[in-house]
Parts: sequence; structure tokens; C-alpha cells
Amino acid sequence: MNERANSPEPKSAVPAALLALVGAGGLGFLFLRTGGLESPAAQMPPASGPSEVDPDPTELAAAPELPAGYSVQVEDGRTTLRGPVMGTTFSLVRVGEVDAPERWANRVEASLEAVNAEMSTYIESSVLSRFNGGEHPLVVSEAFAEALEVSRAVWTHSDGAFDPTVGPLVRAWGFGPDERPSQPPEIEALRALIGFDEIVLTRREDGAWMLDKTREGVELDLSAVAKGLAAERLCRELGPEGSVMVEVGGEVCVRGASAPGRPWRLGVERPNEKVAPGAAGVQRIVALDGEKYAALATSGDYRNYYEVDGRRLSHTIDPRSGRPIEHRLASVSVVASDASSADAWATALNVMGLEAGWVLARERGLAAYFIARTDEGGFEERLTPEFATLSTSPPGEPTPQTQP
Repeated sequence: MNERANSPEPKSAVPAALLALVGAGGLGFLFLRTGGLESPAAQMPPASGPSEVDPDPTELAAAPELPAGYSVQVEDGRTTLRGPVMGTTFSLVRVGEVDAPERWANRVEASLEAVNAEMSTYIESSVLSRFNGGEHPLVVSEAFAEALEVSRAVWTHSDGAFDPTVGPLVRAWGFGPDERPSQPPEIEALRALIGFDEIVLTRREDGAWMLDKTREGVELDLSAVAKGLAAERLCRELGPEGSVMVEVGGEVCVRGASAPGRPWRLGVERPNEKVAPGAAGVQRIVALDGEKYAALATSGDYRNYYEVDGRRLSHTIDPRSGRPIEHRLASVSVVASDASSADAWATALNVMGLEAGWVLARERGLAAYFIARTDEGGFEERLTPEFATLSTSPPGEPTPQTQP
């Protein structure tokens, strides 16, 4: 992927008073309701509070516990579940109360861990780690195949700006487990290992998906779609049971309505690396209908970067040049029908930069929102017409104009 989010240890959860949905590199969304944010921390009840009807003692003894690090909050007719996953955190909001929340939480954990067990770059036994270690061909799941198909579509249409084989370059520039280099790395040899066209996905006669590569040394990193896929998978599983919003590492998908006749409303964070995630305020408010526009993802460079001799080095690597992106684009948000596609497209457009990304977004009819730095120290906003129909400015803020 062009962005790396799978870290060995979970990041700290954000304050519940913000319900800030923090993504890769600290980019975030704020879940909004009429009158403010979703859940004051002071009102958070214990994870296993009393129910209206006392359960049978034998059933209580057999009930599973919450997974480690998970918390459940029931407030105003909503059930919120939070916990660690994929080196980051997730938040899940279900309209209505949930019977047996501990069992529900364990079901959610199983779904998330199924994705992590296949696509983690840190779990040595994961399918991805085994593939990168030289074990191929390998049988992969439908979810894994879906992640590859989404990746291939965005890789093709972005002319390689999005490429899930960019991992060796990400590590070489110091955004993986390796130490940051004191000098720019030698990238020419590594560039020979970058190319999604070396990844082969086929389907056998028995229906099984087979993953292979045509060149040894080529690695695969699906971090740019894995979080979105995990969120999407939970939406598909839980959506038929009622309205739900799922966020994994900042990638969001929804099903149903936030309330009768009301869409889910998310606030795109104002870019500001000088304050904690969630504290910079809201730049735009986006309404998701849970159908055609059911997912939102943001990619940017204002959190995860470092400087060398006054030069800013972003964690987002351009696979075509082999170097960190260097342009004035601060972030790109994309709304799509599924979270994996939104995730991948946000990364691709961020790599391309404001002008090229804008042209491609208009050509593809994407609902995209660009925030770019200006020479005066402020920000310039561009909204495609598709995004403009879904979003509004925060109260008191001017509405940016769409451009042709």
C-alpha cells in the first residue's frame, strides 16, 4: 500500500467525549448528531451494566466476557462498541440496544480478527506474511480476493499511483518497523520490486481463489484497503439486523439511518498537525445514506511524517517515483458505496496531488474532497459535484465552491 497503518501495538484510544474516529496517520472523523457529538465520557456506563430483566444465574455464568480492551456503552437508544484492532482502534455504533452485548462483542472481534489473520504484515502466520516470505501459490478467502480486485481496479485507473506492492519503499523511507534512515535510501534496486502487475489472482475450478506472483521478492501490503474491508465486512454482517456505523482505523461505512429520516453525519477533520487528533475541529460535514454513498475515507500527510534538514517527508510514498509525496495537498476524502474502494481511492488521489487527482476524480465521477495548503498558510478546498451534494460547511463557515 502507499500508506502504512498496521503497527505491532494498538494506538491509544481517543477520548470518548470526542468519539473521534482516528485513521492511519491520525486522520479522523467526528460522528455528529443534532446538538453535538455522540457520547459524553462522563455518562459512559460500565461495560456490563444491569439489564431491565435479571438474567438466569446459569446463563450469566456461561456468558462470555468482553474481548480484551473492548468497551460497551448504551446511551440514548444506541449501543457503542470500541476496541483495538490492526494496530489501531475501531468504533461501532448500533441504533438500538443489543441483547447479550458480550456475545455481540465477541462476534465483532471474530470478524475483525479474520481479516487481520489474513492481511496483517506483522503476524508471521498471516496469509500475507507467508506470501511475502516466499510461500506461493496460496489459497485465499473471498474477502482477500475482494481486496485484491478493489486494489487492481484503483491501480489500473490511477496509472499506478496506488500500488499495494510499495511496501519495500515504505520501509526504506523509515515508515515501517525499520529505523528511519539518516540519508535518503538507495531506491533504484527496490523500485524493481514494485509492480502490482506481478501479483496474480486466479480461481480454480472448485471455486477456490489462488494467490501467486510472477517475480520473487515482490511483496504485497493491503493496509490501504484492509481497514476499509474490515469495516465493510461488519456492515454487511450487521446491517441486515439494524442501522449501524462501523469505523476501523478511520475508515467508515454505514447501513440504514442514524435516526428515522436522518442520514449518518460525519465531520471531516480540519488538517492541523499541531493539535491532538480530534481537537482541530470539523472542516466539512458529510451525510451518508447507507446505500450508494455508504462509506467515507480520508488520506493525508499532516500527521505521519518526519523532517530531515527542514524537508518534510510524508509517510505516503509515490510508487512511480519511489519517493515520499511532495505537494501542497494536505488531505483527500472520498465517499463511495463501499469502504475498501473509498480507502484505496483516497490514497491514490493523495499520491497524485491536487491538480492530477482533481482531474481524475472528475473523470471517474468520484465524490472527492481536496484540502490543499496555500502559500499564505491557509487552505484551499475543492469539492467534486458528487461530494458537494453530500456535504455542508460547519455552522458559521463559508461554503467552498465546486470547480469545473
